[in-house]
Amino acid sequence: MKYRRGKSRAPGAGHGARGTIRPALRAMLLLIAAVSSLQALDPRLSTTQYLHVSWTQEEGNALPAINTLAQTTDGYLWLGTNRGLWRFDGMRFVQWEPPAGEKLPDPGVLSLLASGDGGLWIRTLHNISRLERGHLAPYPEVDRWLEGWNPAISEDRAGRLWLARLGNPPEVGALLPNGALRVYSVKDGLPERSILKIFEDQKSNLWISTGRDLCKWSPGHPAECTAFPWAGIFAIPGDGFADLSIGDPSGNGALPLSESKLKSISKRLANVSLATLCLTSDRDGGVWIGTLGQGLMRMSGIEVERFQRSNGLSSDYVLAILEDREHDLWVATSRGLDRFRDPQVVHVSRPDGLSGDLVTAIQAGPDGSMWVGTAAGLNRVAGSAVTSYAAGTGFPSLVFRSLLADGAQGLWVGTTAGFGYFANGRFSEVRTSKGAHLFGVFAMAKDPNGMVWLADAQQGLFTVRGGVAQRASIPGVQMNDVYQLQVDRAGVVWLGYFHGGVATVNGGAVRNFTAKDGLAGGAIQAIAQDRSGAIWIGAAEGLSRFRNGVWTTWGTGLGVPEGGIRGIVEDDRDTLWFMTMKGLSHVDLATLNQSPDGSPQNLEFQPYGQSDGERLGPSPMGANPRTARSSDGRLWFCTENGVAIVDPARIRRNSPPPPVVIEEMVVDGTPLDITAGSEIPFRGRQVHIRYTGLSLMVPERVRFKYRLEGFDRGWRDAGSERSVDYVLPPRHYRFRVLACNHDGVWNETGASLAFYVEPYFYETRWFAALCVMTLGLIGWGVHRTRVRMVVTRYEAIAYERARLTRELHDSLLQGFVAVVYQLEAAAKQIVSAPDLGKQRLERTIEQADRALGEARRTMLAMRLPALENSTLPEALARIAGELTEGTDIGFHLDVKGRVRQLPYEEQANVFLIGREAITNSVNHARPTRILAALTYSSRQVRITIEDDGEGFNLEEGMSKDGHWGMAGMRERANQMGATFSVRSSPGEGTKVEVVVPSKV
Repeated sequence: MKYRRGKSRAPGAGHGARGTIRPALRAMLLLIAAVSSLQALDPRLSTTQYLHVSWTQEEGNALPAINTLAQTTDGYLWLGTNRGLWRFDGMRFVQWEPPAGEKLPDPGVLSLLASGDGGLWIRTLHNISRLERGHLAPYPEVDRWLEGWNPAISEDRAGRLWLARLGNPPEVGALLPNGALRVYSVKDGLPERSILKIFEDQKSNLWISTGRDLCKWSPGHPAECTAFPWAGIFAIPGDGFADLSIGDPSGNGALPLSESKLKSISKRLANVSLATLCLTSDRDGGVWIGTLGQGLMRMSGIEVERFQRSNGLSSDYVLAILEDREHDLWVATSRGLDRFRDPQVVHVSRPDGLSGDLVTAIQAGPDGSMWVGTAAGLNRVAGSAVTSYAAGTGFPSLVFRSLLADGAQGLWVGTTAGFGYFANGRFSEVRTSKGAHLFGVFAMAKDPNGMVWLADAQQGLFTVRGGVAQRASIPGVQMNDVYQLQVDRAGVVWLGYFHGGVATVNGGAVRNFTAKDGLAGGAIQAIAQDRSGAIWIGAAEGLSRFRNGVWTTWGTGLGVPEGGIRGIVEDDRDTLWFMTMKGLSHVDLATLNQSPDGSPQNLEFQPYGQSDGERLGPSPMGANPRTARSSDGRLWFCTENGVAIVDPARIRRNSPPPPVVIEEMVVDGTPLDITAGSEIPFRGRQVHIRYTGLSLMVPERVRFKYRLEGFDRGWRDAGSERSVDYVLPPRHYRFRVLACNHDGVWNETGASLAFYVEPYFYETRWFAALCVMTLGLIGWGVHRTRVRMVVTRYEAIAYERARLTRELHDSLLQGFVAVVYQLEAAAKQIVSAPDLGKQRLERTIEQADRALGEARRTMLAMRLPALENSTLPEALARIAGELTEGTDIGFHLDVKGRVRQLPYEEQANVFLIGREAITNSVNHARPTRILAALTYSSRQVRITIEDDGEGFNLEEGMSKDGHWGMAGMRERANQMGATFSVRSSPGEGTKVEVVVPSKV
């Protein structure tokens, strides 16, 4: 129903007089009567009141001009352009790329047709293709038959694709579901002119346009033709009004065809000729017309509306129109893409006839009208009329703070400049008993006795009797803190305080409630009573219910939005609606009543935001009432953008669950082909999965949960995220994802993808077994080597012990045995032959010294003090100095490489070999100089001792009895795994060299 805006009313003019209301700016607002179900865009709303959003090239969307639209059964919106095929899930535009080895025959897509079995027919200039499960199937037989331009395609209910071939004689082809092509000609009843368009209506009749005639045809029967030039655009209405709507490029826009007859031409727009480019019918029978330069038209019955660039359309050149599975309307233009959908919340503001956009108070009149106070005047909405009361009406101010209906014709009014009574178009001020003005009346209520209660921001609580405001004096009531007023059906007056707390006045009895009693804290912002008699309090810190003498309070921790509740109203369906800082919300009373008195349970508020058409904004402080219910069941709310109106009977629930699609899987940066349908094997670790839920109505509020079977223990809530990353070990997996739309309708089946992470060779069982065997062998080898080393070490220790025992026996023990023998002999001679005994004793002492020297040398062989605090070069230089001291022999040591510490056993053996070689040179070779070289490298340590002495014959020297020096050096070298060499000859000196390999 359309509303009319009346003139501003002058004093004395009755607001019920209809004669002064004249048509002005049309406001296609709301419906007075509720409709049982909603199938498409509400035809009783103006096109400007639909929720409209556009995606244009100027906004950064890389969209080429769109020629055609289609929606497949999986929910994707497909866009055919001159630059190929594009796909849209409501959030992302993606240019479709064919798999390897496939390609579109022509990037210019002229038309798209969604097949009932999930496929997508693609028509280019000369070819037909079909996209199904991500793969493109060509039809070369059909292309050869077409022999050029293909003007039209259409799919019937049996799944046959009908194609028209431009040529003479005319032919029509039917591509059967099995891929076979059947061709029909004039012999099968076709008209004799070239066929430009073919279409099937809702009664399964085939319609054909030749450019001069419109024909109904079925194979094997002569075509029934009616002269109609250039009838090339067909649509099917949904209400039985017509069989077809036909585009009329001559200027009429569209002609409805019913029972093979053209009905009367639709109502023309004044002085406008429409060049129709596309046409579609929605489920309510409305016909939408896309024009060349005139924007978008809607024809409903005899009414025609236009939506153009000036209204927000992306362009006035409309190329394609589509109604999707959720009943939203999509419009493709030369500059972008537009979407229209029904709002859940409709706003009425200044362009619709209100005196201002800032609505401060709303009050339902007993006659079914609604009073709307704004910051720019008072308005009355009655039936189809919107009447504004502004200047010249007697109001002391046009800024209204509160309203209270009183009878069929009266209204109590609080403004920023005075309080009074408004009736018959005239305002009468009411003052206090002392004659003072009431500038701050922001809350009013009327008790069963007819007494009006007022709350004034500056002067406190008043009651009105006999046209005079009397200051109330009630013991126990905080008169200057009253912020909200409500009288319940029992006549009890409820007073809400700005600083928190509630008081009730019942006759002379006053009762106060605070947070200590269970009431929500903060300023009391709303008071309401439901049909059951329970009192509801909206406070800054929560929501409270008073029932059976018990408070039950829900805070932010139990679901109440931040900022608390600012308004409360009950609809006719046992649901409470709330105004909050975040917008409008509602909760069923049945849900609220599940919480026993005093035991609140968690609540889930159903919010309405901008995506539902709601533009609430913060309501003005100190203005009431903020909510109201009209006699037809609609709910009215104050906002800064006009009055927001909700019809609970027409709340549109998006019942289709969103299809869920797993779009891609990327492994280690490489995309995989996931269209095969079976388990996908691959090798890799970094797995990225992208998925989507196809609800185009409010895509940003689609929610997901997913689970990777074989990895995740349970379902994970993904929120609105549409991708997930994993790092996976080799195993079989199945990824499952579910989605719900903005109304909480879940697709419980969702989508799934099975895949197998194949192991690399080093992750296979045989490789693991091989590794175990190899490790076992290595362990066994290490053990054997260790045993061999231990045995070798034990043998070396045993050998060394035997050597020490032998040396001790041959030196120390034998020496001391001789000493003991000599001492015994000396003891016998000391008496009989003192001189001989003395000589023998002296020889015994010398022999003991020699034995001690031998013992000392043997002990030094076990642990070398020379190496305790010195490096090997330092020790060799020191011992060489001691050995050559007091001689004419010169000694020089040359050290090359970085000196490093060797294992003690090696270091000691190298030192002893060097000492032995130097000793031999000093004692036996009679040299003039000894040259020593010690070379360190990463692979070995080399020591060389060379003299210029007498030399010797190697064979004789090595085999000479009683001389163990050379043999001892060789044994020590063998113990280290070193190489030992001696080079000498008589008169040529001697060179001893030992090379010790480094051990890693």
